[in-house]
Amino acid sequence: MAYLIKSDDVHIGGEIITETDPIEFLNGRNLGSLPTIYDQNWGYVAPVNHWFIHLKANKRLENLSSYARALLHYWNFLESENLIWDVFPLAKGLKPTYRYRNDKLLKSVKAGELAYSTANTYMTHVVQFYLWAAHERYYHISEKHKPFEIEFVRIQRSDMLAHMMPKFLVQTTDLRIRTPKDSTSKNIRGLKPLAQIALTHLALHLRNVSCEFRLICLLAAQSGLRIQEASGLTLAALEQSVQRSGSITHFELTIGPSNGVPTKYNKTRTIEITSRLLSDLKTYAISERRMCRLDKLLSKIEFHKGINDIKKSHSFHVSKEKLDALTTAQRYEPLFISQQGNPYDPNTIGSRFGEVRRSIIKSGIQFEHKFHDLRCSYATYRLHSLLEAGIEPANALSLLMGWMGHKNESTTWKYLQYLKRKEALKEKISVLDSIMHQALEEADE
Repeated sequence: MAYLIKSDDVHIGGEIITETDPIEFLNGRNLGSLPTIYDQNWGYVAPVNHWFIHLKANKRLENLSSYARALLHYWNFLESENLIWDVFPLAKGLKPTYRYRNDKLLKSVKAGELAYSTANTYMTHVVQFYLWAAHERYYHISEKHKPFEIEFVRIQRSDMLAHMMPKFLVQTTDLRIRTPKDSTSKNIRGLKPLAQIALTHLALHLRNVSCEFRLICLLAAQSGLRIQEASGLTLAALEQSVQRSGSITHFELTIGPSNGVPTKYNKTRTIEITSRLLSDLKTYAISERRMCRLDKLLSKIEFHKGINDIKKSHSFHVSKEKLDALTTAQRYEPLFISQQGNPYDPNTIGSRFGEVRRSIIKSGIQFEHKFHDLRCSYATYRLHSLLEAGIEPANALSLLMGWMGHKNESTTWKYLQYLKRKEALKEKISVLDSIMHQALEEADE
């Protein structure tokens, strides 16, 4: 069985000073923590680990967890079948890549052990690794010795420029795993908005959690924030809220690099937030509980790097990720701070939501939702509310696309097509708001 180890900070370039404790790295570059794969005999898997370094150093990817899981899964399969990663027999069915796709991934999907999307992601990352390894000449490649076949697929366009270029070519391989399409909408299954009963049970269980976690869940369910955005909301963003013209129930809030909120693709966008939730957030911001945590955070920033010179120090007593978080916190004060005085970690929020999910299931209620489904719930109920108000579908989708920060129109279209298939869905966004706020009402009693 192969092993995945997460290393401490990895440095490239520069000068190493070994006389100090800890060792110092001058004028180099700190890549932060990196995943490292070892084979069943604890041998260092150089090609894979060098690829991880390439992804972090050259491609500037921040999170390699998906790549690490995929390659670990692949290497475990190779070892279980006594296969060599860079040996490709002439027959396709004997190549390690095809055997992995057919004998491992597809069988796991059919057995319900993997989702199609996960299998497709794993296969994609394995292909990316082989393409990079071929470019770096880690293995010999020829017409008779290759891991897969390159193919070109013609894709039908559906965006606003489709009339100019109806189709375009995409390079792929014959290892791709086709994700099943819904026969009605032609969209990939995956939307899991919480039904009214699920929202009610979630609200009941949120009464017994910390106020920080409760507010973060409300930001996802009522404003459509992603987990990183909700947990990373800053005071600067909160202070920039503006009441929506002609509305007494909603405010608008800009989030993005300009006020320190970690949005996807570092994209700046404007979200909507209810006046009640905004008031709750502002009340929490000046609470004694948060002030005590802020004191710990400020002390931690001062201790590690100096309040005005965090990045110039060459001592690395904390990981790059934590140091970056402290650097950002110094410039943009985070709204949510942990009991230990650290900016909130999105992974911690995901774990807490998992505990809530298990608690709900333990009470006898079926609840298979993840934190991201709160964002999905907001989009579904909000779109339904806009359509019920008589807004044209195109305009409603445009509004939702802006609030959600979707990069592609097709992502937002999924919600409209979901609603068309779910005619029984009658709850409005006001229902979602009222149910979720029960958690706050009970917590204040």
